[in-house]
Amino acid sequence: MSRNFELLTQIDREGELLSQLSSAGAPTRVPARMVGLPAQYEPLINFVQRVFLGIDMGAPRMVVFTGADRSSGCSWICAHTAKVLAALAPGSVCVVDANLRSPGLQQYFDLEKPEGLADALVQADPIRNFVQPVSDGRFSALCAGSADVLSQDAGVDMNRMRSRITELRHQFDYVLVDAPSLDLHIDGIVLAGASDGLIMVLGASSSRREAARSAVEKLKAANVPLLGAVLNKRTFPIPDLIYSKL
Repeated sequence: MSRNFELLTQIDREGELLSQLSSAGAPTRVPARMVGLPAQYEPLINFVQRVFLGIDMGAPRMVVFTGADRSSGCSWICAHTAKVLAALAPGSVCVVDANLRSPGLQQYFDLEKPEGLADALVQADPIRNFVQPVSDGRFSALCAGSADVLSQDAGVDMNRMRSRITELRHQFDYVLVDAPSLDLHIDGIVLAGASDGLIMVLGASSSRREAARSAVEKLKAANVPLLGAVLNKRTFPIPDLIYSKL
């Protein structure tokens, strides 16, 4: 049985946020109040510590987030993971809306300029020119782009997008990319090929098991590392016994 399939069976059994961890074990959990975040952020804090802030020197720096299907709530997870990472990590963080067909990240941040990734795809200016600060100098966002550019029905040049987003590796310590769901487009797989891996988001009441398995098969076929999975929109509390295993 593959490691990816084992991960999915764990999701079915435990029904919450899981990730593949380094052999060093889980880091110490930091209460949300200690980083100035509401208490409901604690599961995401635990997730960020495990995926991005472990003591393993191979911890990912550029990660693509994508849903197994369109109703998983991937944009919410990506946006709030970036917010938590910016609060915990000592380095700079940039969150990117690469879902040009159905942008979702901008609603979570108060960004002044409409220019973003779509504009960067048709212009030659440095990618940093299209990035906007979210809070302080360490947390930034690259939104999907201007409405007039997004409305042009010219398709998405994935090679160009991959090249432009890769530029951000040299500008920020952490880059989190929100990509279209795997049931609609291959964008997430293409972008993950230039990243350190992919986080798959599943909707607790919407994502079908068949869609999740199909998504994992696509990732395996493309040789994309599956760093972990998040089961989103769970509507009942998780016992501490299960949290202790995460």
